[in-house]
Amino acid sequence: MLERSEWFSLVEEVAGKATFREYDQALDYAVGKLREGFASELWEGAKRAWNTGDLAWPELVLRLLGLIAREASKAAIHSSDSAKQLARLREEIKTLDDAVRKAAAEPEDDIPNEPFPNSKDSGDAGADDGDSFASSIKNHMAALDRRVRKLTGEQFYVINQLHKNNRVRISGIAGSGKTLVAAEKSIRLAKAGLRTLFLCHNPLLATHLSGLTRGSGVVVASFTQWALALAGTPSASNAHWSKYDEPTQDTLGLAFNRITSSGDRYAAVIIDEGQDFRDEWWLLAEAALAEPRYGIFYIFYDDTQALLPHRARYPFDETIIDLSRNCRNAGRIYELMRCLHPVAPLSDRGLRKIGDVFMEVCSLGYERAAIERAISWFPPAERERLTVLFAGDAAATESIFGTFSLHAGQDVSWQDEVRLMFVRALRTRHTLAAPSLFENLHGGRDAEGIDGRLEHLSSEPRPSPGDVRLVQETANLFKVRPDVRREILSDPNRREGLVWQIVEGKAKLRSRHRNIKMFASEIIMHFEMDVWDVRLPPLRTVRFARGEARSPQTVPIHHISEFKGLESTSVLLYIHSLDSMAQEELLVAISRARLLLAIVVQSQAERSIPPALREALRSFERNQSQSDGPR
Repeated sequence: MLERSEWFSLVEEVAGKATFREYDQALDYAVGKLREGFASELWEGAKRAWNTGDLAWPELVLRLLGLIAREASKAAIHSSDSAKQLARLREEIKTLDDAVRKAAAEPEDDIPNEPFPNSKDSGDAGADDGDSFASSIKNHMAALDRRVRKLTGEQFYVINQLHKNNRVRISGIAGSGKTLVAAEKSIRLAKAGLRTLFLCHNPLLATHLSGLTRGSGVVVASFTQWALALAGTPSASNAHWSKYDEPTQDTLGLAFNRITSSGDRYAAVIIDEGQDFRDEWWLLAEAALAEPRYGIFYIFYDDTQALLPHRARYPFDETIIDLSRNCRNAGRIYELMRCLHPVAPLSDRGLRKIGDVFMEVCSLGYERAAIERAISWFPPAERERLTVLFAGDAAATESIFGTFSLHAGQDVSWQDEVRLMFVRALRTRHTLAAPSLFENLHGGRDAEGIDGRLEHLSSEPRPSPGDVRLVQETANLFKVRPDVRREILSDPNRREGLVWQIVEGKAKLRSRHRNIKMFASEIIMHFEMDVWDVRLPPLRTVRFARGEARSPQTVPIHHISEFKGLESTSVLLYIHSLDSMAQEELLVAISRARLLLAIVVQSQAERSIPPALREALRSFERNQSQSDGPR
């Protein structure tokens, strides 16, 4: 039996620190908060504890639910609704109880991420159905190399809670999926026949949202673009948009008059990144509702990411729902985020042991070399998919990155074929002289010896000059019999050497004539040349550019504020000559990276970083010398 003092304090906790003078008053509150057979406040409390790996709290919640069920049974005698609620509550309790007990017996890494039941309100005709993302979201995210299929249990809970309230604020930490949930909800509203407007602060995010909602009929715009269009004012290019760009008071007034006097309004307005909206913007956003008192108005926000002063105030205080689980940022990146937001809950368990961080502080004049090392740290396949973010001097940043280019192309695993060809030459070496040489070099284990020499080949998509020399040097350790060499050079079908071909996406070394068997001596003679890598598919040149969209030839550069609300698997953050940097801006920058984050800080700008984060970054810098690349 739960002690009265424990019960009392627990109800006060889930009630948001409300104070109850009497035990019965607390009990009345708890019973009165049953919704759809489950108390949402208890859900939130147990959910937050679950995400931190603390099973004691959910167990205590279960005991509270059991007590509520017993007390509710008394009320059930007088009310058929209470009886129905009680039956559903008991079913939910059993499901949750089974999940907690099962998880308590498992190792931490095996605990499921979603312990809670995804209940639907079958009695509400307006309820959303299904826990899968819309196809436009899945397709758009797949194009960005991000696979999403289903909402997490928490995201599904939020989606289902929204249809019960027309005015809701949804608070979510960085990486919790606010934007995806907002996009999914907007699509579901439009699918239900409700004309929906989706606004945000950042035009680059608006472009992303348009992709997520493509084909749904949802109207998407950045607030400034939308206001200018209403006012009939031409909008400037977004190429060099700044977080300070916003409509004038005259534009806001004209836009308000236009929308209130027209029939072009919406049944639902959804706002993403609401923490950066000005007070006076809310008036125009609400005016877009055809029924201001009854229209749907959802605001998604995170006050810890507010980049502008005098913001993060909202037009209503009612219902707030939390998205608390980080579903984006891998473990080491999330460690840095916790330096800036210590009370943030843990990231999803599947992310905690992956991902990596590179850090370098560079002196004035050595920025280029540091950035080159940071780019080289990323796996070759990730370099052309990089997103570069910067803080500080835009002109200096563009000047430095303007001198860079990447060589990118299909990873054809040429290294595997080089190793395989040398092993093949060893196994069929009757055309090669000096067999004792192999025994001296390899201790009688030829294949392992070759692997040992070639383990220093780079992981680059094409051989570097060092790779070419290493392969030549290895080939020169072999001795092709002179008579065999003469025979090969006099044979018109063999003297032109071997040729590279791409077979099922992999590089293969082949004879020029399909029906001719390849000799071991031919392999060695091919690798003796300093042009043995010729005819591998050429790489394309990729440049860094500000204000341009990503393309096969371009890696985009963005100021941190331009990329707010977006994400990338790999991010390079460059901080240049900055006297001070807002903690919120750093949090935004770091949290954009899903798996890999490289940070290059000019020494003059290092003092702008908060001490706790600076120490964490320095520890990464000390440790990374022990590793050749991301783990």
